[in-house]
Amino acid sequence: MAKKLTSNKHFNVVIVALANKTARAAWAMVNNNERYRPELIASVEA
Repeated sequence: MAKKLTSNKHFNVVIVALANKTARAAWAMVNNNERYRPELIASVEA
């Protein structure tokens, strides 16, 4: 997935965006006392 994203964007931009997505998901799970649900977070590659 990262290779596909880095073909259009700089590597550091992709890494920070993925880290931000992960941190927001983790915060939401802790804040709402929910379990990890990959169908809501994982992107589907075509």
